[in-house]
Amino acid sequence: PDWLIWIPGVVPGLNIASRAIGSDGDALIIMTPVYPPFLSVPENSDKQMLRSPLLYDGARWIMDFADIGDKARLASGLLLSNPQNPTGRVYSENELSKLANICLANDVVVVSDEIHWGIVLDEHRSHIPIASISEEFAHTTITLIASTKTYNIAGVNCALGVIPDPTLRERFVDATTGLVSHISPLAYTATFATFRDQSSWLNDLLAYLRVNRDILERCVKEIPGLAMAHVEGTYLGWIDARSLQIDDPATFFENHGLGFSNGVDFNGEGFVRFNFACPRDLLLEGIERLKKAASSCNMRP
Repeated sequence: PDWLIWIPGVVPGLNIASRAIGSDGDALIIMTPVYPPFLSVPENSDKQMLRSPLLYDGARWIMDFADIGDKARLASGLLLSNPQNPTGRVYSENELSKLANICLANDVVVVSDEIHWGIVLDEHRSHIPIASISEEFAHTTITLIASTKTYNIAGVNCALGVIPDPTLRERFVDATTGLVSHISPLAYTATFATFRDQSSWLNDLLAYLRVNRDILERCVKEIPGLAMAHVEGTYLGWIDARSLQIDDPATFFENHGLGFSNGVDFNGEGFVRFNFACPRDLLLEGIERLKKAASSCNMRP
């Protein structure tokens, strides 16, 4: 219990953690594309950003360990999203071990956003907290978790920082002073309820999302000009629309009745993010609109 620090959300936690590590002017490594609030963290905490683009190997997005190793010599921290938003990766133990070794060798603290911990869709995979890689490495980590994505309770504003190292934990707590609000009793109650949940609800949710994912992946493969990597976790499809050769895919699809997240905001120009955590009839309607939109683009002279 001493490791746990209650905070009003993972995004505040990212910003607090950034203030707690290193010094002003230090650099943070951020792998892109990534959830947009990551990209404002360095500036918010008087630090520099070192982008390390994820690589697409034709099937999934992977970390560029050579690039991370080069940048780690210049950084005091690294921000990780796992399961990864927006690409849907659930990193393996081998991948996380490689990252941990690089960071340990260069005294880089890892701040890991693991808010999608409960949404692992591939049944042969499981979410591995990066702090579990080794006891030594755990003392150089700040893990941020919440039930808000898994149980769809983002409005309660409640999350946890898990910080094994007492010195790092003290710096984190100090960085909250004057910046972080108290957690409401309702937020605690809702969060504890998710921790105690022994029902079939989550398994039923995962089964439903798994079918939605499979439908979306199959359909996107059949649409000329679009591509999408396999989603191992989260409920987000990262769709590559670059082959459509349109300047602003998000606006283009919005004009066809589709409210996607703009890839530019994730540092992923030419992409859009499709949230498939929805009723199946709505998903199928969205896919039909996607087909028509892409078809109209492909038919242009």
